[in-house]
Amino acid sequence: MATADHTAAAGPSAPNGIVRPTNPLGRPLWTLSLAEDADKFRTARIARLCMGIQAVTRLLCNSDTRSVIQSKCDEMEPDNWPLDSEDTESVRAALYFLSEQAELACKLSLDELGRD
Repeated sequence: MATADHTAAAGPSAPNGIVRPTNPLGRPLWTLSLAEDADKFRTARIARLCMGIQAVTRLLCNSDTRSVIQSKCDEMEPDNWPLDSEDTESVRAALYFLSEQAELACKLSLDELGRD
C-alpha cells in the first residue's frame, strides 16, 4: 500500500531553497524557504506585507484624488476611477487585514528575538 511522503517541499522549488508559491494572479512570486533561514524568512514576510500595504494604500489615495478631481472638473471622461463604494470597502478590508498580519508578524519576530 502506498504511503504519503509529507517531507517534500510545499510547491515547486528553485535552487538555493527558494520556493515559488502559487500566486492568484498567475505570476511567479519567489520567496525564501522557512527551512533555509528562519530570520530572513520572517524579515522577508514582513517586507512583503509592507509592500502590499503600500500598494493598497496607493489605490485608495489615487481613488480619493481622482474623486476630488472629477468633482471639480466637468471635462474629464468617465472611466473606472474613482473606485465605487463596494470596491473601496473591499480595498479598505484588504488594507485592514494586511496591517493586522504585519503587526502579528512583527510581534512574532520580536518574541523570537527575546528568546535568543
